[in-house]
Amino acid sequence: MRRNRRLACVLFSLLLCVCLLITSNAGAVTANLKMQLSTRTGPGTQYDEPGTYFQNDWQSTQVEVISAAWDNHNDIWWVQVDFLVKGTSYRAYTGLKRVNVDINTVYHDTLLGIDSTTSAAKAYWGPGSNYAMSKFNVPKGTAVKVYDVENGFVQVEFYDARTATSDRSMRRAWLMR
Repeated sequence: MRRNRRLACVLFSLLLCVCLLITSNAGAVTANLKMQLSTRTGPGTQYDEPGTYFQNDWQSTQVEVISAAWDNHNDIWWVQVDFLVKGTSYRAYTGLKRVNVDINTVYHDTLLGIDSTTSAAKAYWGPGSNYAMSKFNVPKGTAVKVYDVENGFVQVEFYDARTATSDRSMRRAWLMR
């Protein structure tokens, strides 16, 4: 049992190292908002909706566009944006229609691997403890898809049966490695 656990930890660590070599958010693009920023934890309506930001001051707000992902269900592009609200950092997805950016200049999300968590983990809104903490953790043994690695954190996508409202409900979050 211990040997299997160690092997799983080693394999997960190797996957994360490979992810570090593959991913880079150095190509982030600064963009203006076209309207208020409605957000999702992932690229689609099947993800949690954490909130709407810049309702009154969107005209003067800029965000960093980190990546883009195509939503096959709704046939639209979503972009992952990084922004600051009242001194707290956030990273979330919003529909492309809300951000003034050329989709061809943005890195496209790529599935890097599939694994499962070896212990319960705190979830953050972005790759760092300076980002807001999610109100939900990620339980031990959760099957996850890995999409990004940055700053010692890994972005994962998972189904959370504790809070799912349908079989399509998904969540993305950043976990400390």
